[in-house]
Amino acid sequence: MAEYVPLESLVSDDKLSRVDNIEKHGAEVTEVLVRNVKCCFATESRRTLWQGVGLEHIEPDLLDFIDKIELGSVFFDIGASNGIFSIYAANKGLNVYAFEPEIQNFGLLGKNVFLNNNSLGTLHSFNIALSDQTRQGQMFIANYEAGGHMKILDTPQLVGSDSKFEPAFIQNSLCYKLDDFIALFSIPSPNYIKIDVDGSEYQTLCGMEAVLDTGSVHSLFIEVDDTSSSAKDIHNFIMSKGFQSISKTQVQNYQGLNNYVYTR
Repeated sequence: MAEYVPLESLVSDDKLSRVDNIEKHGAEVTEVLVRNVKCCFATESRRTLWQGVGLEHIEPDLLDFIDKIELGSVFFDIGASNGIFSIYAANKGLNVYAFEPEIQNFGLLGKNVFLNNNSLGTLHSFNIALSDQTRQGQMFIANYEAGGHMKILDTPQLVGSDSKFEPAFIQNSLCYKLDDFIALFSIPSPNYIKIDVDGSEYQTLCGMEAVLDTGSVHSLFIEVDDTSSSAKDIHNFIMSKGFQSISKTQVQNYQGLNNYVYTR
């Protein structure tokens, strides 16, 4: 029989004390009122803290879009990140399906779903990317941080630029066509869709062609880099499915990066 070794003896008392403190207090949780809707967020870094407390100021046009959705509608949040907008939508009474491929963001999304498990609506989260093929892909991560951006599928290309970046980490990612995902797992078709995928918009749209053809989707909110080579294809594809653009809003101070709302 192997000699018994108490595992706690393998680390210093100082290290044990720090880990005990983390275990005792758990994640820092911040409760905020967003347009009079109570939301709870795991705020484990300065970035996630200011995202939580500043949600009304990040993309108010996206909150406007969510506010206009009928109670009980099916809302797909594609590129959900840590889920702050998904949480708001669920607490507004929507049936939310959140898709986020990056592992740190998805971990935070899961915590936020747990913290808001009494929401008026429902929230289902999936650790996958949506694309034009069902396949395995790679995600290039510029900075390995939870709640961060510049986590790009298939190529390490800067948003709004032809330049490449040196990734801090490369993660394998399961990719699905949305059409395949809905058919395989009997997921309800969305009534409303938000897409924010940092350069993979056209591929994501091509993977949901059958969904868009059904007529179930009433409106679509999408972030587009209008300086990119795919911008024209994105807009033409959406309009070919019977949608018209009803608004265009610049994303914060990012020149050329705009949020569009399309409706039938």
